[in-house]
Amino acid sequence: MKAFVVLNPVAGRTNPTDLHQVIDRYFRQSEWAITTHVTSAGESIGELVRAKVAEGLDIVIAAGGDGTVSAVADGIADSGIPLGIVPAGTTNVMAQELGVPLSLDRACQLIAGDHAIKAIDALKMEDKFFILSVGIGLDALAMESTKQEQKRRFGKLAYIWVIFKLIFGIQPQAFTVVADGQQRRVKAADILMTNVSTLTRPFRWGTHIVPDDGQIDIVIMRARNLIDILGVIYDILAPGKRRNRNISYWTAQDSIVVVPERPLPAQGDGDLLGNRKSVEIQIWPKAVRVIVPAEVKGSRWSGVKLPGK
Repeated sequence: MKAFVVLNPVAGRTNPTDLHQVIDRYFRQSEWAITTHVTSAGESIGELVRAKVAEGLDIVIAAGGDGTVSAVADGIADSGIPLGIVPAGTTNVMAQELGVPLSLDRACQLIAGDHAIKAIDALKMEDKFFILSVGIGLDALAMESTKQEQKRRFGKLAYIWVIFKLIFGIQPQAFTVVADGQQRRVKAADILMTNVSTLTRPFRWGTHIVPDDGQIDIVIMRARNLIDILGVIYDILAPGKRRNRNISYWTAQDSIVVVPERPLPAQGDGDLLGNRKSVEIQIWPKAVRVIVPAEVKGSRWSGVKLPGK
């Protein structure tokens, strides 16, 4: 089994030594021909992974947080090479969404043992694939305002606290949203194009959002005062029970264009994309194959047999 591991030594609050040790414990065996790359600031993981895929691989493993998982997914999109996730980040949204164990040992056991394969959709912006979400407005501003030290110290609570502080100073503004050629004019604090329902547990946008349905959901959030904010919080704590008037949903299967009335910060899978006059997305169904627990609905492994199977 020829595997390439992309390991982020500073992801979340995980001890880098523990991360190295768990990878070695499960994949430094005779059945595995493994190469490990330790990431460094500023490098293009997507380009690195694409080059390795071109050389021939059976699997790519992302050991890190959502940023690492996203970067690896960008490199293997449309290649057919499966992605294994060893979640070591602050929130690990994709792992939560797909039921991948958050324990490092159990995640490695899943990859090396019995599992299924799920093909998930992706959002392509310019020349890069994203698998979680692309947002413009409040969510990007919150990511921009959350310091790395806060994330390492407080974990997912750091994002939530920053959002709550920011939202009191955010006034909804006008956006033009075009989904599959259909245009709407809306006022919102944030427009999020998402492939997943999970923000971070227990917060979810809605149980109707899944990563493998061939479409991307557009979340339009309006919140101007404390009552609005409380309504939004209730809605994401109890998805499906009530639809708050300050959150609305729309879907697209082909393309999405969002144009704010003035440039706003944008993000893609947590990666800050700068202030944008517009965001243009192409939807790529079933673009990335991901290893998930066998009980999760998906296609069984049908390629090279993994060690121990």
